[in-house]
Amino acid sequence: MSPIRIFILSAIGIVVGGLSLPFAFNTAGRLNAQQQRPERDSKSYFPEVAGRNINEEKYSLPGGFEGKYNLVLMAFTQRHQSSVNTWLDEVKNLERKYPQLRVYELPTLPNFPQWQQQQLDNWMSAGISDPVARERTITLYTDVDAIKEALNFSNTSKIRLFLVDRNGKVYWEGEGAYSREQFKQLSEVVSSL
Repeated sequence: MSPIRIFILSAIGIVVGGLSLPFAFNTAGRLNAQQQRPERDSKSYFPEVAGRNINEEKYSLPGGFEGKYNLVLMAFTQRHQSSVNTWLDEVKNLERKYPQLRVYELPTLPNFPQWQQQQLDNWMSAGISDPVARERTITLYTDVDAIKEALNFSNTSKIRLFLVDRNGKVYWEGEGAYSREQFKQLSEVVSSL
């Protein structure tokens, strides 16, 4: 991680007054609490939510995901970036191997006041220069509890990973830093789709 990115991440933690916040922030995303679950066997689903990437492009997810299948790495605090980073090399290789797969980083945060969102958005924009990272990092300011309920998990102390389609169907899920076992399971699911 570059020194400027480390500085910005540290500053985010300070500015927000000690709250544990993720590493990237963009515009408001609102969960559609009335959304119907898609028909499928899975008990969890990726709900409709809005966000923006670092380039300030708006997304309505899951329909706005570009891949037929999409691996999303959800971080809930700034310190989660190190866990996200442990996955990136391997999942980028998987993405190259399977053209129907896209990988996204989704910092998932409470719906903070607009001034905080804008300030943090500006810092993130200045700190992330890699065009691929800018494109694939979509920040969600939303009802985190509703996200947890829809995706059927309760703890945000670790990152969460979900393989989903554009309808929100969940094919695989994982948590925490990279492990060979979880990556093997993910690879097997992707290769079977």
